[in-house]
Amino acid sequence: MPNSSIQKELGERFAQANGAPFLFLGSGFSQRYLGIDTWENLIGRFASQTDYPREYFLSEASNDLAKASQLLALKFSEVWWTSDQYKLSRNKKVLSQLETPSSPLKIEISKYIESIDYSVVVDGLEAELDFLRGVDIEGVITTNYDQLCENVFSGYRKFIGQDSLISGCAQGVGEIYKIHGCSSEPNSIVLTSDDLDGFADKAAYLAAKLITIFVEHPIVFIGYQLGDKNIQNILLSITKGLGKEAAEKIKGNLVFVQRSKAGRVNGISQGTLTVGDIFLPITSVVTDNFIEVYEALDSYKRKIPAKILRFIKEQLVEVVRGEEPQNRVRVVGIDEVGDDEAIDFVVGVGVIDQYASSIGYETPSYSGLFAELFEQKLKPSEMLKSGLKACVKTAKQFIPVHVFFHREGIEFKERKSKAIKLGFARVYKNDPSEFRAKGYYLKEFENNCKNFTAEQIIEKYKHAPWKAATFLAILPADTVDLDVVKNFLVDHLGDLEDHKYASNYRKLGAYYDFVCFGPNPRSPKKSKSDAAKTKRTSVRS
Repeated sequence: MPNSSIQKELGERFAQANGAPFLFLGSGFSQRYLGIDTWENLIGRFASQTDYPREYFLSEASNDLAKASQLLALKFSEVWWTSDQYKLSRNKKVLSQLETPSSPLKIEISKYIESIDYSVVVDGLEAELDFLRGVDIEGVITTNYDQLCENVFSGYRKFIGQDSLISGCAQGVGEIYKIHGCSSEPNSIVLTSDDLDGFADKAAYLAAKLITIFVEHPIVFIGYQLGDKNIQNILLSITKGLGKEAAEKIKGNLVFVQRSKAGRVNGISQGTLTVGDIFLPITSVVTDNFIEVYEALDSYKRKIPAKILRFIKEQLVEVVRGEEPQNRVRVVGIDEVGDDEAIDFVVGVGVIDQYASSIGYETPSYSGLFAELFEQKLKPSEMLKSGLKACVKTAKQFIPVHVFFHREGIEFKERKSKAIKLGFARVYKNDPSEFRAKGYYLKEFENNCKNFTAEQIIEKYKHAPWKAATFLAILPADTVDLDVVKNFLVDHLGDLEDHKYASNYRKLGAYYDFVCFGPNPRSPKKSKSDAAKTKRTSVRS
């Protein structure tokens, strides 16, 4: 049963913190949601390809997993070079990647991890992971090789290994630090005792990068045991950098989340963690329902999403450093900056009044635009003549268009040419496929709710309604229940304006516009009470 005190106490702490929380994720995180191998099981998986069982490597290494991996790498290398099973792996591209005797093992481990289907989540835990996707985390530090972090926090910039973090232009927000490497770069993986020795040699440089994070932000550890050697070593390096006042400087910032099991009592408590000769105060959270923790993380609200703030900081650094302009300028809403777009921008302080008359323009708000799907307040002739063109200037890519054509009696076959002539071709959509998700989300839809009705999708993703919006737009246009979609949109009109996943709702709204007012118009059979009564405002962009 959920423990509301966890959400309440953590939430209050995060809301009052100087900075937004960071996550520090270990192998237990990926094991919880994907059921992937533990480090010991990885050793067993690849030991089975040699003449020695897992127990041989563990016993020879006195159960030190890094030393066992070092021994396994040598034995496995002999098999990899001679076995027909790995003949295809020994191609020219892979051979050029070999750097050490452990490279063959790292390459095959990476292949195994890369084969993971991230859309298949352990039964019963989908809601937890979906909720976390919507939380605006400051950043992520992880020792995991897999790419679940990237999957959950899409749009965050990834730094692989210590060298990348130390030498790269990290902004400290909207980023994922994979300090033990990543399966996408096999040689970056910290696996063997030699790798750990190399990692330790650079620990002081890594600690220097992490100190600011640990002092200024709550750090929530998930997927680690309190005595985890990796965490102990990292904390030891950080405390050395902070000196004798380390405990005071990071007081209240360390939160360890652990699953319930025998000997642990669900709830939140205070304790200490011994690191060298320093006693660090920590908060311990024990629960089987991680949504309690994720809801607490969501208590810290920011005006600008982390990944967008990182983009702005990154670009500002380039301006300060005197990088040459890229000549790519566009007026966009801040929530519509793409993950891979390079956009120059202007930073102004106290000058908006001076320039507002020359750069500003009035356009309907998102909620006002989409409310037109359910009511009639805007004049369709004026929207077609100038309103939609103004929306193009503000980069509102997914907005109702067909509803205005429909009310003016303009046939579908004539609309595209008129959209081009009137200057809003960029927001004109001619096919329902343009609103539908692709890649990972399409795969998840096919795996989890391909035969679901609209109501079933909304119920399944009630903890992540933005995801429901994504999947509703994939349903066939000729059979989707428009009453259900309409009511869902009305319930989420506010999310069209200021929400991390506002574009997901807008895409669904544009899809609804196409289905109701496109080439084969369909209408809901019934209306939701007061659906049309929504506050309508104008915004200056």
